[in-house]
Amino acid sequence: MKIFRLFIIICFGLFLLAHLTFTLLYTLPPNLVSCSLKQKSSSYINPLFNQGWALFAPVPQQNKKVYVSYLQMDNTWGKWQDPFEKYLRVHQSERLSANGKVVLILSSTMHYLYYENEEKFKTKKIVSGDTTSGYYKVLRNEVERKLLWNYKENKKIKLIIEYTNADCENKQTHYIFYSN
Repeated sequence: MKIFRLFIIICFGLFLLAHLTFTLLYTLPPNLVSCSLKQKSSSYINPLFNQGWALFAPVPQQNKKVYVSYLQMDNTWGKWQDPFEKYLRVHQSERLSANGKVVLILSSTMHYLYYENEEKFKTKKIVSGDTTSGYYKVLRNEVERKLLWNYKENKKIKLIIEYTNADCENKQTHYIFYSN
C-alpha cells in the first residue's frame, strides 16, 4: 500500500511539473522560447486550458522597428540608427513615465503605415513608401524631433520600417523604405 501511494505521489508530481513547464513555455513571449517548444506547449494547452486575453488588449501581430539614416554635412549618409530604442527601453522599465506617449505615437503610426501598404506586401517583401502619406508625415516629424541635434540644417533622411510577424508558423519580415 505504501509503494502504491508513493507511486501515485510521484506520478502526480511529474504531471504537475510537466503541466507547469508547458504553461510557462506557453505564456512566455515568443522571443524567449523557440518556435518548436512554443508549438509543443500550444498543442498541450490549447484543447483544455487556452484563454483569450483579447478583453485586455490584442496580442501584437508584428514586432516593429524604425531605422533612420540622415545626410551629414559632408554629404555622406550616417549609419542606420533606431531613434526610439531608448524611449521603448525606458517605457518598459518605468510604465508611468512620459516615454509611453512617444512609444504609443510611434507604434500607432507604424501600425497604420503597415495597413496602408498591406496590398503591396502580398507581392513584395520591400516596398517604397508614399512620402505624401499623413502617417509618414507624423513619423517623420517625430524622427526629426528626436534626431534634430544630428542634422541641424540638412533635413534629408532615409527611413526603414521593419515588420516581423510574431507568429511562429508564418514568420515573415517586411520593410517599408522612405527617402526624400
